[in-house]
Amino acid sequence: MPEQAPISGFVVGTVVKRDDDELTGRVKVRVAGLFQESPYWVYPAGWPGAGHPDFGSQYRAPALNTQVFVLFEGGVWMAPTSRAIYLTGYYGLENGVSAGPTIVRGADTVAKARERTVFWEDDTFQFYLVNDTDEKKAVLQTKVSGSKIELNAADGGSGKAETVKIEARTGISIYTYGSINIDAVCGIFVNGRKVGKGSGDI
Repeated sequence: MPEQAPISGFVVGTVVKRDDDELTGRVKVRVAGLFQESPYWVYPAGWPGAGHPDFGSQYRAPALNTQVFVLFEGGVWMAPTSRAIYLTGYYGLENGVSAGPTIVRGADTVAKARERTVFWEDDTFQFYLVNDTDEKKAVLQTKVSGSKIELNAADGGSGKAETVKIEARTGISIYTYGSINIDAVCGIFVNGRKVGKGSGDI
């Protein structure tokens, strides 16, 4: 490729440096045939709400050795004022291995797990949506033990019940400076036993 030839599309870059201190998500990349390390920071694009500090979302920079799509402003990459962005929706490779979402516990089959739309994941958490003929739910889940908060819009035998499930491996803690009020039209159950009605303090 000639040194000053403009690049009209994207190139695949490999992350070689991350800006962890400012939490801007920017990186420096290696692009085969161009440079071993970009002489300027490459900024993220394509995240939900990206584009303005008042309403933009903030994510960490991709891991080292992760592949990203890089686009240069005006196709120019060598000028002193050159700028570039990278697109974060590309899974690419990480150390030679596919960097797609990791399947977490909770799906009956691998095929079911692959039907999930993953909105966010890191080494500890995954937030995903399942929206097919059998299941309609949003789940925030840990990737190690499987603890989760689940909003299910098609629960029960009829598939029409809407439920909220909190499942923890170790414990659930609720703390408030005020009071806690529980109203259940159909009753309150503890370990399968219904709590009887009554008046006064329990």
